[in-house]
Amino acid sequence: MPESTYPTQFKAKRWIFFVATYFSGFFSIFCLIMGPLFLAGMKDAKGEPATDAGLYMTLLGVPSLMTFSLKLYCVIATREPLLRIAQEGIVHKFIAMSWLDRIPFLQGLFQVFWLTISGQGFRSTLVCIPWESFRSATVSGPTMAQILTIESSDIIPNPGALPSKAITIPKFMIHQVELKSTLQEAADSILFWSSRNATERKTLPSWFEWNR
Repeated sequence: MPESTYPTQFKAKRWIFFVATYFSGFFSIFCLIMGPLFLAGMKDAKGEPATDAGLYMTLLGVPSLMTFSLKLYCVIATREPLLRIAQEGIVHKFIAMSWLDRIPFLQGLFQVFWLTISGQGFRSTLVCIPWESFRSATVSGPTMAQILTIESSDIIPNPGALPSKAITIPKFMIHQVELKSTLQEAADSILFWSSRNATERKTLPSWFEWNR
């Protein structure tokens, strides 16, 4: 098949972040306005004090505001493709990467709190896999919940050849919900370009051309 049938850039499924940003923003604004008003003495629809409701709404508004700020950053950070294929190898942009990702069951509200307070939720990390280290790209899992697993060797032939501040890891996964394209399409493109020689890959952009 011609090279044109194998794309080299894969964009994020951004509508999910837009929806989450809209609802979390609306909910946080509503809670952080009405909550303090009830605490200040405003009556409810029955004309009775609503201090308890005001307290709960104010408390709920804080994590909602944190969620809004994180999702808004995701909207901004995903304007560029998440996964790219370059002359030198594979580049994946991780958004809000944290050590909590490696710990099962530590998700949800605790993760939102940590990502916001630590500032890690407002950072992007480039993971680069040189072609010399690349081992496999496989798709697994049921339809609509598939996972693309990209693996490489632990040895990087030339660490100095990585973009500034980029990292390399022996294995990472991309979920179907993250990309607009199918994961099989991404895997096929990676395998196709990994089978080309360095001269044939010269037609691809260098990973040094992309800013974080």
